[in-house]
Amino acid sequence: MSRNEYFRKYLREWRKRHPKKAREYQKRYKERHRKKYLQGLRQTQSKRARYNREHYLKINGKYVKVNKGPRPEACQLCGKRMSRLEFHHWTDDDSIRGIWVCISPCHKICDGVDKGLDIAYKQIKKQLNLSGRVHL
Repeated sequence: MSRNEYFRKYLREWRKRHPKKAREYQKRYKERHRKKYLQGLRQTQSKRARYNREHYLKINGKYVKVNKGPRPEACQLCGKRMSRLEFHHWTDDDSIRGIWVCISPCHKICDGVDKGLDIAYKQIKKQLNLSGRVHL
């Protein structure tokens, strides 16, 4: 066992035997090194958020791990280059299949088409054209 391994093992055991002192030391360290601690915390949080955006989808309030493929630089519907794209999945059962779209209006359009609103719109339009009524 190397010196570093021995020291780590010793500290682990010491923390188990003295949990109150260990918390007190940790609290003091955070107070003394607040800027350094917060900077490291922010970096960790941003890395975690980036990882979650790339590897998980929120479906019905639950996070599901998926392999969505690489994130493109532009919306796959309108072609606009956006800094924030969302993955629109076609079914809740198969969260891998879908497209990368910009938040608005493309994602809303996709949701409407999936819900069948485009068919209802076409039917209403057809009925209005047949009856000769035009609403402005």
